[in-house]
Amino acid sequence: MINELRINPDIAEICGIITGDGHLSRYLSPKRNNYRIEIFGDKNEEVEYFKYISSLFYKCFNKSLKLKIKDHYASLYLNSKELLEFFENVGIIVGKKSRKAYIPKKIMNNKRLSLRFLKGLADTDFNISFKKGGRKNNSYPRIVAEFASKNLISDILIILNKLNITYYRQKVIKDNNFGKFEHYRIEINGRKNLKKWLDSVGFSNLKHTSKITLWEKLGYCPPKTTISERLKIIK
Repeated sequence: MINELRINPDIAEICGIITGDGHLSRYLSPKRNNYRIEIFGDKNEEVEYFKYISSLFYKCFNKSLKLKIKDHYASLYLNSKELLEFFENVGIIVGKKSRKAYIPKKIMNNKRLSLRFLKGLADTDFNISFKKGGRKNNSYPRIVAEFASKNLISDILIILNKLNITYYRQKVIKDNNFGKFEHYRIEINGRKNLKKWLDSVGFSNLKHTSKITLWEKLGYCPPKTTISERLKIIK
């Protein structure tokens, strides 16, 4: 039974993925009830990563995710009351989560689980790039994350501090049609920090790993390239 499963590292990573680019929804009505787990991504750049997520889900829950492709995105989804309630019991928020997200205590209090959660979150909601910074080529690594949830940022910083990864934190005020909103930005800069990250956390998403592989091969990573363009250069 799914509700009797213990949180292992793979499940912790899935929880990070859902917290990043996923959504849990519960729709109840007199005519029908719907319980959905859905994960969103780039339909062009995250094909291989979607395969990775699907295999992780099947390994953990023996359930197959369905693929939906729209004009501007793709998603993996599954309708399951049992699985939604499992994630809810872990501590993953059902419904709107952007300002309320956090790392559940069951995961946060275990080093191995928290690192795998962070990996899933980073694969979906972080960005890695290589900046010039006064250099000839784009060779200076930078990992960036931005979230509306202050609690989630605080949890991430606790993990980074334990790993001795230095960072820059900034509060960003954003405007939209509904008013002004606070966001929180983390920057992790430099080769030493990138090495610590890769040794402790890592990435599984090809949109990140292909940049790093290209940087290791050339000593820099050309900006604004697609995965296919990077893979051609690597090969």
